[in-house]
Amino acid sequence: MDRFRLLLVSVVSAAAIAAAIQSADAAPAVALKLTGAILERDAAGTAREIPLTASERAMPGQTLRYTIVALNKGNEAARALTPLGRIPAGTAYVSASAPPASARLEFSLDGVGFSERPMVVVDGPNGPERRPADPARYVAVRWAGVKLLPPGGSQSFSYTVRVK
Repeated sequence: MDRFRLLLVSVVSAAAIAAAIQSADAAPAVALKLTGAILERDAAGTAREIPLTASERAMPGQTLRYTIVALNKGNEAARALTPLGRIPAGTAYVSASAPPASARLEFSLDGVGFSERPMVVVDGPNGPERRPADPARYVAVRWAGVKLLPPGGSQSFSYTVRVK
């Protein structure tokens, strides 16, 4: 009888471990890749992108496009994906340059709080007034509420900055 209990406990334990491993394997695994490119126009006005590399140096006045690619390498859909792009120091976000990509576009003035339309307080003729912040003051952009990213699926998110 003791051998039967030991065998039963061993089988139940093995099944529980197998179920735990299987459910641990059934998960999204999102990899994010950030790339950058310098945007230029030739004499004919045709736009071209020059990939940014570690040795490439952007010059004042140049426009850069950053692209975040999210790839779900898991076997379940990724939910609540919120890609975030930092606005590098010495650059300014180019207004309306980030397509919403089926998500709610939000911006930050401090890297912590996000809003679709960040506000600042300025001195007005009748005292302090709340006004929309200049997009050049943004330090980050994020895409909130991204639809499900299916297993094996990918989605790109891009934004543009100008070097100061």
